[in-house]
Amino acid sequence: MIQGVSFDAAGTLLVNRYQPGRFARSCAEACEIATTVDDEVPYLRLYRSRIAEFWRVNQTRDLSKVEEFWFQLTSDWLEEIGEDPRLARAVMAEGARQMYETDEWFMLYPDVQPAINHLVSLSIPSYVLSNWDMSLHGVLAANGLGSSFTVVVASLEEGVEKPDTAIFGILSQRAKQQPGVILHIGDSWKDDVEGALQAGFHAGFVDRTVACDPTVECMGDQLLVRGSSLNTILEAALSA
Repeated sequence: MIQGVSFDAAGTLLVNRYQPGRFARSCAEACEIATTVDDEVPYLRLYRSRIAEFWRVNQTRDLSKVEEFWFQLTSDWLEEIGEDPRLARAVMAEGARQMYETDEWFMLYPDVQPAINHLVSLSIPSYVLSNWDMSLHGVLAANGLGSSFTVVVASLEEGVEKPDTAIFGILSQRAKQQPGVILHIGDSWKDDVEGALQAGFHAGFVDRTVACDPTVECMGDQLLVRGSSLNTILEAALSA
């Protein structure tokens, strides 16, 4: 019997338009800094060269350290493209505005709120388990989901990503539920379905590109449910 449901974030709960280079350019241009598509290249190079550091600062869960990471990255990028690095704070402020006060980069899929409401009506707790950084909490709140989930696990804060079973174990521990009573729903076959099943969870695979009736496959004591919306997956899983 399913007693808890976890959701992936980007591509499952949220339409994801975010691309780091495009985001940086959009924020810079809003601050009247002229850029070109070519300016995305050094930004991505700088970002990728500092991924290990980004993981480290996220694991501290210290917002000031994360902000300092972005400030240094933004300053170095502006200088590299021939702009004033002192404008980095303004660009970052614009980034926060675009990330948390607009739907330009992330927005809810239409089936999300009804699915969550359905779980609430059944007194089934819901969680988020996502390969994301510390900003996940703010993005969820900005999209009206700040109090919808009893547990939110962002991979960069934990130092491990899906499909590693360890991160599913972290969710199970914090939810205080055994893996075998949790359904995890996501849009990535490898990260969400394979990861969940290997961790002992039930798995739901959402593919909104194809309208179809849900299917339920029993794999021993585990369920694998496929569907084109969160609602149909939940209904099929909960009635199986």
